Amino acid sequence: MRDFEVLARKAASQHGVLTTEQLRTFGVSRRTVDCMVADGRLHRRGRGVVAVDGSPASWHQDLAAAVFSLPGLAVASHRSALRLWGLRSIDDELEVTIPDHRRADRAGVTIHRSVDLQAQDRTILYGLPVTTAARTLTDAGLIFPKAEVRRLVAQALILKIVSRAELWSLRRRVSEHGRNGIGALEAALASLPDERGADSEPELELRAILQAVNMESPVAQFRVRTRLRTYCIDLAYPHQKLALEYDGFEAHTTREAFERDRQRQNDLQLIGWRFLRYTWTDLRNRSQDVVREVKTALTRDL
Repeated sequence: MRDFEVLARKAASQHGVLTTEQLRTFGVSRRTVDCMVADGRLHRRGRGVVAVDGSPASWHQDLAAAVFSLPGLAVASHRSALRLWGLRSIDDELEVTIPDHRRADRAGVTIHRSVDLQAQDRTILYGLPVTTAARTLTDAGLIFPKAEVRRLVAQALILKIVSRAELWSLRRRVSEHGRNGIGALEAALASLPDERGADSEPELELRAILQAVNMESPVAQFRVRTRLRTYCIDLAYPHQKLALEYDGFEAHTTREAFERDRQRQNDLQLIGWRFLRYTWTDLRNRSQDVVREVKTALTRDL
């Protein structure tokens, strides 16, 4: 029974999925597996893969079944890896990468073959083999336009799931193979400012927009003391008392949050601070207007 408990924990760590090889390790023969499938305790989820009865069906379980049923050192990759790393939330198709020389096919799964995927490009996340964050962002250049790769890189840097050094190191290694898509990663790294101090991807994007036209970079997360309390401004030009703030819908989902934000702005305006507020649409679709407005505000007499 002790082995059964260990096996149950292993299945739980893999979203209810086990491989027949793992079952054999615990002394469960192929014949026993067939019997457990016949009586409904296990359900086949692909070649050499079963799911434990009662385990909840999910996108993660589907991905686990896909990865474990493919040959060799298969790993979740591309859009699937982006979702596992928290950089994408859409229920995309399942994507898996296998060594180039392998031949495989699985319905409902996009299979990529790689000549340069090394052991150091693989890790385990939520119980699943997956490409590292750096490799995942490099692969993103193969399937997304440069603007989207730039957004993904900015988000990953803010979340601290990867460093610039890791990305540049991987870029140097895979570029030796003349790899497609590497240009998108290079462009993202070259255009994004230092992420230190930035609290969100939009803040980093706004700093990048200003940096692109050689403007002075604003101070991130600048603290200002008023008579009653201390506030933190997203991006600030302290000498000009100009605050640049990102207006995201998610920050004002309650009436209390909305009212707190209005009171905060009033308190800061009473001591001379001015505000320019921008949405993600502003940053993406009217960056030139953003630059013009910030320049005008900085040169206007206080």
